[in-house]
Amino acid sequence: MRLRKRYTIEYIDNEKDLARLETHPNPWELFKTKIFEEPKAKEVYTGEESVDGKAWRTFMLWSICPDQIFLDNANRVTHPLYCKMFMELLDEEGNVVYEDYCELPAGTAHVFNSAINRQAVKKRDTAKETVSALETELATYKEFIKKYHAEKEFDEFRREMLK
Repeated sequence: MRLRKRYTIEYIDNEKDLARLETHPNPWELFKTKIFEEPKAKEVYTGEESVDGKAWRTFMLWSICPDQIFLDNANRVTHPLYCKMFMELLDEEGNVVYEDYCELPAGTAHVFNSAINRQAVKKRDTAKETVSALETELATYKEFIKKYHAEKEFDEFRREMLK
């Protein structure tokens, strides 16, 4: 018997439903889904990413980067605030023979977010230093232009350069 995999990512992409998650009588109704499923017929490898890779990559991105936007099944923009993933094994008729809840190892999101935050802080600090240096240089040029009464010539030069 040939088994195939289906991954289902259930997600909430709005603050209202996220706030109601704990108190809603049927919380599963609040979730939207994105499904990754292996084809029914055995096919030759096409070079595309596997179903496992697509599902896990999406799940990790949605779990680790909740401030990003993504595309849902219908290629509409979505902004997942909370998500979970299940893996099912299906028989040839499509019946579920096994289901498992998938989760990232403890601390994975924190490790990724810490690395991302360190990179962002470094880029921000570098940009601040660059802006400060450019502001100092600009002030020097302005002082030079003023000292030598070259405002008119500089305005003409600037207009020429902007054409």
